[in-house]
Amino acid sequence: MKKYYSRIVLVLLLISLAPTVTALGEPSISIEPDKSQYRRGDDVEIHVTGLSTVNDFLLIQFTDSSGTPRLVAQMANWPDAYLDGPLTIPDDWPGGTYTIYVREDTKEAFSTTFYLYVPSGGGGGYTPPPSAKFVLSDFSISPTTVEPDEAVKISVKVTNTGTKSGTKTVKLTIDGVVEKSEDITLGVQESETVSWNVKKTTPGTYSVDVNGLIGSFKVETEEGPGPEPPEPASFILSNLVVSPSTVEPDETVTVSVTVMNVGEEAGSYTVELLIDGSKVDEYTVTLDGGFSETVEFTVTEDTDGTYTASIGELSDSFTVETPTPPPTPAEFELSNLVVSPTTVEIGEPVSVSATVTNVGEEAGSYTAELLIDNSKVDEDTVTLVGGASETVEFTGVSGEEGSHTVSVGDLSGSFTVEMPAGGVGVNWALYGVGGLAILGVAWVVYKQFLVS
Repeated sequence: MKKYYSRIVLVLLLISLAPTVTALGEPSISIEPDKSQYRRGDDVEIHVTGLSTVNDFLLIQFTDSSGTPRLVAQMANWPDAYLDGPLTIPDDWPGGTYTIYVREDTKEAFSTTFYLYVPSGGGGGYTPPPSAKFVLSDFSISPTTVEPDEAVKISVKVTNTGTKSGTKTVKLTIDGVVEKSEDITLGVQESETVSWNVKKTTPGTYSVDVNGLIGSFKVETEEGPGPEPPEPASFILSNLVVSPSTVEPDETVTVSVTVMNVGEEAGSYTVELLIDGSKVDEYTVTLDGGFSETVEFTVTEDTDGTYTASIGELSDSFTVETPTPPPTPAEFELSNLVVSPTTVEIGEPVSVSATVTNVGEEAGSYTAELLIDNSKVDEDTVTLVGGASETVEFTGVSGEEGSHTVSVGDLSGSFTVEMPAGGVGVNWALYGVGGLAILGVAWVVYKQFLVS
């Protein structure tokens, strides 16, 4: 945890040095740049405003989706203060929603959240970020024919089908002019109906548009001509959306399209969804004249490839891709132990070799240890990329007479040391000591000769 603390720089700017505590407003915390999601390595700035009390310290804590604190920072706090500081998101943080808590005197004051996106294969599974998603339905205009200055009620139902609360701006447009607008804030799976009463003085037909939902009403005087026969129901398709465009096998893809009855009479239309030319789903809508509705399907595919989604004359595609698995770690196997020669005379050298193979995919190092009669006598370290092999070799004096075991890792062998021909063993150590003694005596004699 300490290695990240040093990467946060919090700069405290005093707005006022007066001793009186003056609140900057309601406490709030925000992140810049303001994005729906962030990635590892992004630099973000934390802005804290609205502090209203004098405390010995201010505590900022980052907590991941599992509730595990990822970073805690403590700093001095004064009234009327504005705090900011850049943070580089660490490379080992897992993907998901993070909560930033700001506490005064260890009491939670306020918090905000941000989403850290980690692509598939990036050290953490991909989880779609929480987001608000709004659907407008039950669009109604009543009555559709009125006299001048008679009220027409226009209403629509707004539902948040997403995974996060949010705000939706609903606009009422009549004949291309925005006449009314209302912001609707909804929690997850909450709904609210928005209604307006509209009055028009001038006779005529007025087109109504509420966020893409289309309708109309007429204003007529009593002396006006009788109504013309209504046009029969006629349907057009528009706004085909396939989302997301790339998924993993068995992940859900949403396909939506807008159906509009451009006639005047009510009628029904069956929307058929085709994937690569084969029908996979259908839905029938019934619409009054001049009204529209969005139809939505969900599909999944379990095989990699590109698929074409078609509704009527409209089409779009999506791709299914299996993420590339991470490389397997280095793993080593030993083989081909060779002891040569297997029979030697006392004092002759013996060579031992073995093949080391990295059967993993990542590079790594391995230390091969040579044991003679279960005692370590030598070692050799090799570094190999995935799939590579290398031979390690050891050479040493044979040792005492008799049979000796040899092992390298889980491989084992043996060699035999025999007396030389004639039955007399060579004591190489004794020979070495004797040789040194003879050289010493010769050196003393030589110096005496020089003196004389």
